[in-house]
Amino acid sequence: MSLLAKIFIATLLGVSFGNNAAFSAKIGGAMVINIKLSDDAFGASGETFDLYPLEDTLEESLEGLATLEGREIGGGYFAIRFDATDAEAALEHVKKALLANELRAKSFILISYSNNQTKRIELYNSAQ
Repeated sequence: MSLLAKIFIATLLGVSFGNNAAFSAKIGGAMVINIKLSDDAFGASGETFDLYPLEDTLEESLEGLATLEGREIGGGYFAIRFDATDAEAALEHVKKALLANELRAKSFILISYSNNQTKRIELYNSAQ
């Protein structure tokens, strides 16, 4: 039976392809975790050095899902860049790793999917 015939029959039976793991595709993309610093430039003295262990934790948690591409510091943010093969799975791992850290308001994750869509997720779990 051809793939089109299978899809047609599944559609007639009411199968939702968006929730069916066999039919859902992994979409890769670039993920940038933007951690707000204490000022609008490069942060307080030593502030960015305190974020390197977080970068290491994120890299370890994303092993097999994403590759660390580097970091940028400036404009009030410590930005950690990853290239993900499955951006949604990587996002779930990143969220878990970030929960243990106090992040300032205005911290966010930006995902640029390989299908040209983007998603911005606001991050902060501390009242500051």
